[in-house]
Amino acid sequence: MNKLKRILALLVFVLMFFACGFASADLSPLPLDSDVGGFPWKKECIIGEDKLEYQDSSIHVRVEKVRHNGLKYIVAWVDIVDPSQIRTASSYGTYDDHRYVKAKIIAKSVNSVVCVNGDFFKYNDFGYLVRHTQLLRERPDQEHDVLLIDNFGDFHVLPLASLEDINTYIAGMGEDRYVVNSFNFGPILVLDGQPQPITTKLYQSTTKQQRVAIVQRAPLSYVIIQADGKTDGTVGISLEKFANAIAELVPDAKIAYNLDGGGSTHVVFLDKTLNTNSSSRSICDILYFASLEE
Repeated sequence: MNKLKRILALLVFVLMFFACGFASADLSPLPLDSDVGGFPWKKECIIGEDKLEYQDSSIHVRVEKVRHNGLKYIVAWVDIVDPSQIRTASSYGTYDDHRYVKAKIIAKSVNSVVCVNGDFFKYNDFGYLVRHTQLLRERPDQEHDVLLIDNFGDFHVLPLASLEDINTYIAGMGEDRYVVNSFNFGPILVLDGQPQPITTKLYQSTTKQQRVAIVQRAPLSYVIIQADGKTDGTVGISLEKFANAIAELVPDAKIAYNLDGGGSTHVVFLDKTLNTNSSSRSICDILYFASLEE
C-alpha cells in the first residue's frame, strides 16, 4: 500500500511538473554559488488533514511517521525539479565562528520547505568542506567518509578519504560536474540498496542513539530519514541497524549517508521540528530543500 501511495504521489508530481511549464522557464533556478534562500512556502500548498505533505510546481514533500521493528521513524520523501533546490545554510550565515542556533531558526531564515541538520562543521576542525561551491576547508582526516553533492544534485561518497583521494575523484567527475556542497560526518550507510558494514568506532556507532540520514533514490529524488532515540541509551539504534532499516524502508536507496545524530538531530518541515529530543542542542548548519515558486 505504501509503495502504491508513493507511485501515485509521484505521478501527480510529474503531471504538475509538466503542467507548470518548468522547461519554458516559468521557474528559475537558485544560484548554486550563493547561500541565498528559496521562495517562501505557501499555506495553500499544504496537503492533507495531518498537514504532512506539501506540493507546489517545483517541489513535493511527503512526510510519513512509521514504526519499524518497534522503533519510531520519520521518513520525508522529497522530489524537486532543479538541482539548485537542494541547499545548505549555516547559523548566522557565517562559516568561521562558534555561534549556534536551533535548526528551525536557520530553516525559517532561508524559507526551507524541509530540512535536516548537517555535520556541525563549525564545531569540528577537520574535513573537506565545500558550501555553495566555496572551498572552505581542506583537512580530511581519513577517518570519516565524505559526501559530495554536485551541480546536478547527485551524491558521491568517498570512504575514509584523503585529500588526494578527493582531488583525484573530483578531477574524474567530468568537465560538466563540480562540487556544490560536501559533508564530513558519515559513515556511508547504504550503497545501491545494500547496507554497508560499519567499521568506524566514532560517535558511539554501536550504541543506541537517535540517528538521521540523507538519501538519494534517483536524480532529484531524496529521502530524509530519522530514527527515534534518547540520551540514556534506552531508545535508539546502532549505525549497523540503522543502515539495515534504511535499506528496508527505502529499498531503492542509491546512497544513504549518516549525519550528526543524538542531540544534534533536527528534522524541520514547514518551520516545525518534527522529531522530539530531550537533549536537543543548537547547531550550526542544515541541509534543506527549497521552493522555486514565487
